[in-house]
Amino acid sequence: MANVKRAASDTADAIKGVIDAFQQHIRELKALGRPVEFWDDWLVYELVNKLDFETRKQWELSLVTDEPPTFEQLFTTHRYSVTADIAKMYRQICMSTKNLDLQRIVWRRGPTSYLAGKSLQQTAKYSSHICEKAAAVIHKDFYMDDLLTGASSKEELLCLQRNVSEILKEGGFELRKWASSCAELFENVSNASENISHYLVDSKDIHALGLIWNTEVDYFTFSVNLNQPPTILTKRTFLSDASTLFDLLGLLALATIRSKMWFQEIWRMSVGWDDVLPDCIPAQWRQHRSELLLLSSLKITRWFGSGAGESFTELHIFADASERAYAAVMYARTVHNNGSITVVLISSKTKVAPLKTNPATLRIVHCTSCC
Repeated sequence: MANVKRAASDTADAIKGVIDAFQQHIRELKALGRPVEFWDDWLVYELVNKLDFETRKQWELSLVTDEPPTFEQLFTTHRYSVTADIAKMYRQICMSTKNLDLQRIVWRRGPTSYLAGKSLQQTAKYSSHICEKAAAVIHKDFYMDDLLTGASSKEELLCLQRNVSEILKEGGFELRKWASSCAELFENVSNASENISHYLVDSKDIHALGLIWNTEVDYFTFSVNLNQPPTILTKRTFLSDASTLFDLLGLLALATIRSKMWFQEIWRMSVGWDDVLPDCIPAQWRQHRSELLLLSSLKITRWFGSGAGESFTELHIFADASERAYAAVMYARTVHNNGSITVVLISSKTKVAPLKTNPATLRIVHCTSCC
């Protein structure tokens, strides 16, 4: 089946050719007595990989019944957040004997992440522990083996931590390295664990999806680890160096957009990947690069105040455009029941303008941002 040719287009004949080839292989395997009736997931995976890009994309979209939660929904909307990971996750899954043949090592991209995530979901589905909220957390609040979730109160968080742990323990999954902005959770985990150091993190600074979360004061900071600047700046070394700054939420968009604009300018020059760049760009880049180190002192509040008592949160979005780039930024303005107001940056998006910018497009963006 690995030798079946990929569909060259999204025409009915091309797709039918791939399906017919797979059906022929399945008939031959059945004739040899192979247990193909248990191979459904693997066969679907292999078949989809043989489809053309557009057909595969439409098929994947047809399976989406609910949008996955964003990092903001998982981590910044809760008054108290918590993280943990599963110890040796992939080694905790025991395969049925009838499916062992599918676990042969093949040196190509495989559906490992899907099977691991599905194992967690099945554990929650068939658990004897009845807790719908804990089951929902297992279904939606895991990124591979990392748990990112939270609750609006300390009592709710402690109950959630206990229930999620008990459900996953039934499937042989052990949650460890707990970290939280709720100090009581550490006491709760410590009292239930003999080996405390195995279950709790060793530092108040937690690395979560490119950010550093200080659990003691509950804010985000950024780790700016730049290598030695390249001696000769080429298009290749510039792109490599500029990509070292990871900004999942767009909190550093003001800094990262400059790199995008310079790269567009380099592309416009039509220089080769290993050609030395003109002097004007390396000078500006080195100055900008030295300023990036200041980002390590930037602090962003994790929780933006929603969901606490009778608080009311408004979202304020601002957008702007120029001939070089477009930008939009979102803030959360929360009015608390005691009358206090907090304003927190949530996210931002940037994009370089097309090389041939239509002035009418800029006017539309300006009008939209004023609405």
